Amino acid sequence: MRHRLTFAGFLALLACATPVAAQVRLAETGIVCPAAEEGQLIAALGTLAGFIRRIDDMGFDMPGRVVPAVSGVAFGIRTELKGDWPLDVRMVTRHPPMGADGMTEQVHEVTLLPNVSNLRVYRFDFDYEMVPGEWTLAVEAEGATLLSVDFEVTDAPDPRLADICGHLLQS
Repeated sequence: MRHRLTFAGFLALLACATPVAAQVRLAETGIVCPAAEEGQLIAALGTLAGFIRRIDDMGFDMPGRVVPAVSGVAFGIRTELKGDWPLDVRMVTRHPPMGADGMTEQVHEVTLLPNVSNLRVYRFDFDYEMVPGEWTLAVEAEGATLLSVDFEVTDAPDPRLADICGHLLQS
């Protein structure tokens, strides 16, 4: 019996051979001013708080990777997943030790949607989270790191953020 590889079959093989990492692209990084949005709480047992907060339609107020440790300020990444199918990933946050147990990594799982903007932010909601040092936001799947972005959280104020966020930083 002779097998023929159709064009559709070739594309399917090519998609399987394409590394998942090549399909996730960093679109932007940025910082978000404090906001009153509470969002939906979703259980995330791999986090210190035990939940994540999903806030739809959030945008970055300024680009950057140096983040002042200020209550309500958030920072993050916007990614794009190329392809035709959603991808289940682990969102990993690595940071200096925090909390009573000195936790240095927090993880939760999400599904990235293809050909749309996927936003991942970390917001300082609790005093124990505001730890200066190097922070990393990573996207992992199938045992591999698909994307990793470093941020520097600092005690120093950022005058640009004060200009953009204004009175929101005083609350």
